Amino acid sequence: MRITLKIHCEKLSQALPATVFLETQTAIEFHNAERGLRHPTSLYAHSLRTVVEAFNRVLDELDALSQVDARKRLGSIPATALARDTESLIHAVFEHVEHCKSVVLVFAHDLSSKEQGKRIRGFSATAQDARAFAGSQANTIKHSQGSVRLMQMVGDRVVVPGYYIEGVDAEGMISPHPEVHPGGRTAFSFGRALRYLACSVRFVSGALVSSLDAAHRLDDSRIGLGPLAAIFGRLAGFDRYVFPGEGGEVVPSIAVRGSALVIDFPSRDR
Repeated sequence: MRITLKIHCEKLSQALPATVFLETQTAIEFHNAERGLRHPTSLYAHSLRTVVEAFNRVLDELDALSQVDARKRLGSIPATALARDTESLIHAVFEHVEHCKSVVLVFAHDLSSKEQGKRIRGFSATAQDARAFAGSQANTIKHSQGSVRLMQMVGDRVVVPGYYIEGVDAEGMISPHPEVHPGGRTAFSFGRALRYLACSVRFVSGALVSSLDAAHRLDDSRIGLGPLAAIFGRLAGFDRYVFPGEGGEVVPSIAVRGSALVIDFPSRDR
């Protein structure tokens, strides 16, 4: 997954690529009902709205948590809400990719089974990296009874909040789940995780358009971040601190430079 975007601030609220494309398809009669699915335009919009709402809850709770004394944060009411809604956000992003896969399937309804499979595999391959970050966490929570546990690193002038997916190690001890956190010795800072999840949603929007019509050229002047604009704006001002174990990992950059928002995934800055 690679994203390099520079969007002028006055255009941030313009629609996402998938929204622009799907709005040109509203006159087409789809067979979505036969698959028990919403119309593709509605399916994508509804899924995206769920993601945005989940992001806003997590960011609001992080703001509330920052007002609590560092020594009391992990046991506070905002921390309890944050752990719950971080899990909801992980699931929302993962399910959003799955919903986009359903959109591809609806578009391919009239094609042969072989061609349908080809379209789905093509989208899945393109979106693989975007899906993997949320997917590894969501599947572990669902199938291995994992749970989101908050943690923080405290320095002289900064507190770095984060979380890990709790599981059981090879000796049966409670620890960061070894399938999500290699060796059970790592965790996700919110500074990295939220940027990663947001970039995943933006990347999948473009990947969906490519999978539906590789020859379709969208007018770049009409494209922005849609309902994600406020999320990316908040993340641009969010702390850039990450945990020591994340220093060698893929770290996205979301920053305002002059009159534009710049998204760089992976970041060339460390």
